[in-house]
Amino acid sequence: INPPAALHSSAFGVSVFNSLGTTIQHNHIGNHDGSAIITSIRAENLHILDNMIEGNGFAGMPDAIRLEGIVPQAQIAANVIQNNAGSAVYLFKPEGSVKIQDNTITHNGQHLQRAAIYLMGNGHEVVNNKITDQSGPGVVVAAYPESVGNRIQNNQFAHLAGLSIDLVTQQRVGVQDYQQGDGVNPLANSFQRHRKTGNFGIDAPRFKSPEFFINPDKGTVTLDGVATPGAVVDIYRVTEDYGNNGPLNEAIATVNVGKDGSFSYVLGNIKAGERLSAIATHPQYGTSEPAENTVIRSLSSN
Repeated sequence: INPPAALHSSAFGVSVFNSLGTTIQHNHIGNHDGSAIITSIRAENLHILDNMIEGNGFAGMPDAIRLEGIVPQAQIAANVIQNNAGSAVYLFKPEGSVKIQDNTITHNGQHLQRAAIYLMGNGHEVVNNKITDQSGPGVVVAAYPESVGNRIQNNQFAHLAGLSIDLVTQQRVGVQDYQQGDGVNPLANSFQRHRKTGNFGIDAPRFKSPEFFINPDKGTVTLDGVATPGAVVDIYRVTEDYGNNGPLNEAIATVNVGKDGSFSYVLGNIKAGERLSAIATHPQYGTSEPAENTVIRSLSSN
């Protein structure tokens, strides 16, 4: 929503500066030149809850919520964040972890092609959000200065211009990388490649076959794959027709990865022609990019 020309708008909606325990709740924050909510220096235990945040950032800082400074125990929950110029949430070199949960994030990136959520730093949680209709990727995790242990689970993604989850490498520090991510990473083959990538470059799960067949007697499919030992794998249904890695449209199952790096899951209620992807989440490294999709086939159709 562009601010009406006749309406004088302020630079920011809410500026949180050197605060402790601030709560921003049940507000409609819209039509500001810059961000709806911005922090600086310190904003400890900040809670941003149940707000409508829309139409901000078309003549200044483009991101709806931009957090920087010392922000431990910050929480962004149950907000509707829509139609803003840039990212819905942008964490710029924060100190402390932020939890982003249960938000509806849609139709952002109206002026700049940015990720819906951009993360710098360690130990953030992005869970149970609905992220749709973004002009960039869903969630981007930077590698510089360091970003590790960021958990991104149980989110629903749709209609993105990029990956659902994108882990950026340290070599990619251009403007586009800070806005849009850098796309699918190759399999990490060294410690240095892991170290120089967001979330320690945790590898995406790999299905053992590009296609799996429905058992005609049981009506089930056994999915086999490999992932980082000690991780859990979330399996997603892919309902959109574009892309080879996701998008992660619907989470349908979770399975533990064995010590040997293998996982197996018997999936029911599945039809021939459906596509699946997956992500791996490790307690130390965080969440991976999406796996290359696999397709479900019927034996009778071959």
